[in-house]
Amino acid sequence: MSDLFHVLSDKIKKMEREAVMHELLHFDGQFKLDYTKDYLETLATGKLRHILLAAMLQKLEPTVRHYS
Repeated sequence: MSDLFHVLSDKIKKMEREAVMHELLHFDGQFKLDYTKDYLETLATGKLRHILLAAMLQKLEPTVRHYS
């Protein structure tokens, strides 16, 4: 999981703010992210990246647990 965390965090760290917002607004996971564009625009880029990383890790968690 540690390697996966670093790969994802590095990828997200390099993303532009607009790309992070796009991913959050169109996130396709086991749960719905119910954020509006207006709300996301009020958050700092670092906070947006943190939310996206958490969502992506949660989405992958069952897969990682299965192969651990």
